[in-house]
Amino acid sequence: MSKISEKFDLATLNEIERELEEIHSIAITCYRDNPQLFDTIDHLARVAGMFCSAISQEMEGHIETGDPQGYIQGKLSIPISHMKRYKETHSTS
Repeated sequence: MSKISEKFDLATLNEIERELEEIHSIAITCYRDNPQLFDTIDHLARVAGMFCSAISQEMEGHIETGDPQGYIQGKLSIPISHMKRYKETHSTS
C-alpha cells in the first residue's frame, strides 16, 4: 500500500491550492451573473482546497485545521442543495 507522500508532492499541492483560490475568487466576483452556478463553484473550490490543505498538513506531519471533515461536509451542503433543486426544476417527466 502506498503512502500519501508517494502520490503527492507539496509544491504541486500548493499550486493546486492557489488555482482553487483563484477559482473561488472568480466565482465570488461573478456571483451576480448566475448566483446558483457561481455559489456552487465557490463551495466546491473551497471543498477541494480543504482536501489539498489536509493532505499537505498530513504530509508535513501535523493537522492544524480543527475539523476538516466538518468543514467539507458543511461546504458541500450548498452545492448539493443547488444541484437537487436544479434537477427538480429541469427533470423531464
